[in-house]
Amino acid sequence: MGDYVINGIPSYIFTKNSIRNIDIDESYIHDGFLFETNLQFSLATTTTKAISFITPTDKEIHYSPSNLNTSGDKVTIELFESATVTPATGTNLVAYNHNRISSNVSAVILKNAPTVTVQGDKIASSYLPGTTGVGQSRSGGELGTGNEWIFKKGTTYIILITNGSTADNLITIKQKWYEVI
Repeated sequence: MGDYVINGIPSYIFTKNSIRNIDIDESYIHDGFLFETNLQFSLATTTTKAISFITPTDKEIHYSPSNLNTSGDKVTIELFESATVTPATGTNLVAYNHNRISSNVSAVILKNAPTVTVQGDKIASSYLPGTTGVGQSRSGGELGTGNEWIFKKGTTYIILITNGSTADNLITIKQKWYEVI
């Protein structure tokens, strides 16, 4: 009752440990290695917000381009490598494991609004021009190409988001990465 046959094999034979053909992101979700953080904030006109991303020394971090959405226009997002931040500053961000039954916890240290003393080397940037009229436009984009970055171990990265608009901007940023040994 309710069973069906796939290539002559009853469906009840298939289990979660069967051979599977899934993409890499889904595989890392199943293994408990894919993490994400989301942050929403209001950014005043002509101001910049920093988010730091400190990689562990014992894991390889595969970082997907940040997804950014804004309520207005003229937003720049930049990624810097080998930055320096004051350790006790900023607010910790929570990294959520996409596999909600996994006990794996991210080894990345994430901070919202840390004090940046050295920006480091800019390795990517994106400009979101919006459309016409402040408050009338909606824009979204990614930091980087659509391909992931493999971050250096034990390195501080920062993302700087700058509001070049003449009005405040409501910003949402999603960061996604997986961690492998």
